[in-house]
Amino acid sequence: MAGKIGRTFTDDPRNHLFKEFVRIVKIVQPYFFVMENVARLYTHNSGKTRIEIIQAFQNIGYSVECKILSAADFGVPQIRSRVIFIGRRDKGKISFPEPLQISHQTVGSAIGHFPKLAAGESNPHVANHEAMNHSAQMLEKMAFVKNGGNRNDIPEPLRPKTGDIRKYIRYNSNKTSRLYYRRYAQSFSL
Repeated sequence: MAGKIGRTFTDDPRNHLFKEFVRIVKIVQPYFFVMENVARLYTHNSGKTRIEIIQAFQNIGYSVECKILSAADFGVPQIRSRVIFIGRRDKGKISFPEPLQISHQTVGSAIGHFPKLAAGESNPHVANHEAMNHSAQMLEKMAFVKNGGNRNDIPEPLRPKTGDIRKYIRYNSNKTSRLYYRRYAQSFSL
């Protein structure tokens, strides 16, 4: 399942990281565990990968259930579906939380009340409220990107000539992009 957006690399060693997770669970023997991954893992290889993961945990004495959940259904201002595996050592019943009965949060409703920060600033009164210390050149480029926009909003002369032009595409929350203030994010981390 590891790979860039839209591509799957079946020989990528990260595809077997769940085996390391199983190994640690076997050593630590927690009463419960929670493991998450990309939603497409649920159907990967016609569901065989999901079954392999469940059987690996069952082989070390855990009952396991898995389900695809959306972060937006639990108050997170983000469209992000993940497959969640919950394991229980005593083989008792496992249940997943019900979605909150609230409308989906927007980026603005979640963080719009935070004080505005300049590049490199932080606010000691708000946990983890820190602005990246972007260069003046990067701030100039970002000023052209309108709400919900992307690299195509940057004038051609200012766009990168070489290197990774994908850094202005919205799918990666660690790269430069603008979020829609009145919508939920496609990819966003707090």
